[in-house]
Amino acid sequence: MIRKLIRKILIGIGGFLGLLLLYVLAAIVFSYLPAKVSPLPSVDNSITMYVGSNGVHLDFFLPWESVPNDWKKTVGMPRRYQWVGIGWGEAAFFTSTPTWSDLTFSTAVKAALWPSPAALHFSYFRNPQSHWRPIKVNHDQLDTLLQYIVDFFEYNKSGKLIPMQGAGYPERDHFIAARKGYYFLYTCNNWVNEGLKEIEVPTSIWSPFDFGVLHHLDKMNTENQD
Repeated sequence: MIRKLIRKILIGIGGFLGLLLLYVLAAIVFSYLPAKVSPLPSVDNSITMYVGSNGVHLDFFLPWESVPNDWKKTVGMPRRYQWVGIGWGEAAFFTSTPTWSDLTFSTAVKAALWPSPAALHFSYFRNPQSHWRPIKVNHDQLDTLLQYIVDFFEYNKSGKLIPMQGAGYPERDHFIAARKGYYFLYTCNNWVNEGLKEIEVPTSIWSPFDFGVLHHLDKMNTENQD
């Protein structure tokens, strides 16, 4: 009886580890495979935006003047900054883990395995950071990206955004409830990856981790310098 129980447990653990390995391998392969996009001519690419990672999580970084005024007002964005970071992710993970040292096992497991409510995170900077990857876009691409982001805004019955509290974050950071659930097949990095596809910027087929997106952006910027 005990042997059978142990055997079942070992089979379960083996199956889980096998699926985990398959997930990682698929993530690596599809992260490095380029998505089919049609890069636009750089004739009117007069706007510089960025994509950056904190080591695991990707965000878009947009110049202050490109962010719609109604966003600034409804989100409560502080005027003294020049760049706005925008990221999408699992709500509990986002709002309770400002640094990786704050991450708990239960939060990580819940975010990875179960579809969970999502949030949008707005952060603010005076200057571009050295690890951000620049992307030159035109006004049509910028408008497309803004629409992509706003499609994830969640509203209450009164048609207003739903603010959320981010424990441990600077007071200037803002969180709002977002549409679409977060789970291991659609992560914060997939969200940025899909946004780049929308504006025809070279990126991954599927990138649940940050390295695939950064690889394609680095390759694009290297080719543009040649």
